[in-house]
Amino acid sequence: MDTPLLQAYLPIFGIILLGFVLRKVGLPGERFWPAAEKITYYILFPALLVLKIATVETSVNTILPLVAAVLCSFLSISLLLVAWQEWKGGKGPVFTSLFQGTIRFNTYIGLTIILFSIGESGMPAAAVIMATLIPMVNILCIIILLRYGSSTTGGKKLSLFTSILKNPIVVACLVGIFFNIRHIHIITPAANLMAFLGKAALPLGLLCVGAGLNFSVFKSYGGTILSACGLKLLLLPLLMLVYCRIFQINGTAADVALLFAALPGSALSFILAKQLGGDSRVMS
Repeated sequence: MDTPLLQAYLPIFGIILLGFVLRKVGLPGERFWPAAEKITYYILFPALLVLKIATVETSVNTILPLVAAVLCSFLSISLLLVAWQEWKGGKGPVFTSLFQGTIRFNTYIGLTIILFSIGESGMPAAAVIMATLIPMVNILCIIILLRYGSSTTGGKKLSLFTSILKNPIVVACLVGIFFNIRHIHIITPAANLMAFLGKAALPLGLLCVGAGLNFSVFKSYGGTILSACGLKLLLLPLLMLVYCRIFQINGTAADVALLFAALPGSALSFILAKQLGGDSRVMS
């Protein structure tokens, strides 16, 4: 029980489990969880992203290979999934859940694992990966839902597409990138405020992850869920490993890249599936 691995991961699973138990026993009440999710999503997590991405210090020679590796990995598996779907046909809404379950990742869990097991030395690579993947993954998932989803009018789809491009997570990444590229200094009081908000984002986000767990659909959609898990935990990390070798990425940056390739899915997947004509039952 005293190994570094357990020291790093048991607290994370403990917080997730606590959120699951609290939701089951009705504490602190059903009205708490939607409010907690909104506070984390609109305030705490964006503050963390802006601060981490804006203040990351790394060279172009380090950034470009890492960006290339993560883009190639996620685009490769996306193209493979679409090619498979087009070849075999089948129901589109279920495919959208498989797609989102494969390429989406839970950044709350990722950052917590990095801080627990790698430390601050892993944050530069994490900031680069988040700034690269979060906008791209959101756009890819919306395109797939618009193509394969059902029962959503064109006007509503366009409105939702626009709203996702303006969502606080994507905006926070873009603001952080802009600050970093333009070398805009965040004054100390503002940086300290954002740091405090960011520290609250991780535990509250993990509690919300636990509260949102739903195992009841596994009996009906076990095959699709297991397929998504196989693609997420085996194929995508394998692709990431191959591209890290190709672009000569190693050490901490490679560890962080592999971690992001194997993270569990994002709660936003369910929201998108429900609003853009995906199969929300499978996605849950």
